[in-house]
Amino acid sequence: MPTDDDKLNARIRRYVAGEMEPEELQNFERDLTTKPELKDDVDLYIAMTANFNAEQKLRLKSLAREHNLRPQIPIPEEEEAVSSDKKRGKVVDLSGSRRTSRGGWKLPAAAAILVFALLGGIWFSQMGGKANPEHLAMSYLDTPFEAPTKVMGEASNSEALWQAAVTAYEQESYGKVVTLIEQLQNKGVKNQENQFYLGIARLQKNPADPKGAIEALSSARKLNPTMLQQEIDWYLGIAYLLGKDKVAAKAQLDKIVQNKAWHWKDAEKLLQQF
Repeated sequence: MPTDDDKLNARIRRYVAGEMEPEELQNFERDLTTKPELKDDVDLYIAMTANFNAEQKLRLKSLAREHNLRPQIPIPEEEEAVSSDKKRGKVVDLSGSRRTSRGGWKLPAAAAILVFALLGGIWFSQMGGKANPEHLAMSYLDTPFEAPTKVMGEASNSEALWQAAVTAYEQESYGKVVTLIEQLQNKGVKNQENQFYLGIARLQKNPADPKGAIEALSSARKLNPTMLQQEIDWYLGIAYLLGKDKVAAKAQLDKIVQNKAWHWKDAEKLLQQF
């Protein structure tokens, strides 16, 4: 009969592999916010399964980013993708390396698992299953959209706010970007450019605000129906996904693929996860 540790390990594997059903995923992510020891377990599991496969690395980074996880071993910045037919590794069994206390794992056991993964490949890359489209969508936010121009042509005070917002965007301080552009809005300065970047910043900030992003991006589209439409469509698709509106997301992504618009191949990959 599976022990409690076995059951927990299985849940962590399903979570990282994107195999949980919506209700189970919701319950697990709620537990992540209230149980530090569970977060520690996921941190270490992500670290142990983050090498060796570039495509899976993007998903693991998105998980870490979405839930503010802090893997004890950094996720590598560069990996070489390895085809699954060359990797016939064993399933990593965490049941024998459970923590001796609620504070951390046994270091020798963790090291042994890492060596196992290095020598034989890792179970996670063998799954071949579908990732949650939300997690894949988050990975596409790892590459920021280019920063806007700092020249807005408004009154001096508004110009200073915009320049500060652009600087914050360049520094990837997205929460600050949101605050500054919202101040611009309160002064009556609302145009396609600042609404577009407000939408992106609301997606990029931690935690993300997909509903607010949809509002800003939709506003940007209405303010100028001829500019940035493909870019707006792409970020709207991501926003709908992160907001768990899969019907709207699918419609948006289908449109991108049909028109072979900006990021259409990435949109196709997202659609394959539905």
